[in-house]
Parts: sequence; structure tokens; C-alpha cells
Amino acid sequence: MTNLEQSIKRYYEKPLNSIYLDKEKNKIYLHFTDLSNALILEDDLSQCCETRYITTDDDLAYYSGSMLLDIQIQVGSVVEIEDKKHESQFLKVITSKGTVTFTTHYVNNGYYSGFTVILSGVEL
Repeated sequence: MTNLEQSIKRYYEKPLNSIYLDKEKNKIYLHFTDLSNALILEDDLSQCCETRYITTDDDLAYYSGSMLLDIQIQVGSVVEIEDKKHESQFLKVITSKGTVTFTTHYVNNGYYSGFTVILSGVEL
């Protein structure tokens, strides 16, 4: 079991109030209906000569009231464009209403690579 799996296990089957993507901070917030805490997911690896961002095409409001069942990370792709390398991976938030898919993007000069998705909890 990975550290991410161990960390989120205590949040399984808790009802979600909302899922929010903060595009400026590149963080995903999972707020629970008891309003006592939130989970924050982010890609926190930092190197020089890079750009990182997170996207989703899913309607996050649809998942309000669903139960958190799991969070998974899946390998994406690597595309080379001119002198840049664009890597991606998928962060999937699995709920009782279906799966929310976020794509974490990493554009770099080819000397660095990788993702480090971290999870933190915040008491509200």
C-alpha cells in the first residue's frame, strides 16, 4: 500500500460537500459534508525550467453529495515539441457517482521529469 493510499483510507466513504480545482495554486480540494476537514491534492515536485498545471473537463458540482471511494494515479503520456517535453499523468477521484479525472501537466526542458503528488489534510 502506498503512502497516498494509507493517508486517504480514513476518508473513504465520507460524503463530499464539494470538489474544487484551484487553477492558480494547482491544488485540488476535497471538502466533506461534516465541514471538519478537507483533503488537498497537488503535484509538489519543483525543478527549474518547468511549468506545472492541473486540468479537468469534468463537472465538479455533479459530485457533491457523493461518497469518496478511492484516489488513484495513472501514467499519462510524454510528448516532445521542439525543445520541450510535455508529460502528463491522471489523478482519478473515484466517488459513488463516478470518477473525476484530473490531468496533471508538466512541461520542461527535458533535463528534469516526474511528478510528486502529495496529499495533505486541513482542519477547517
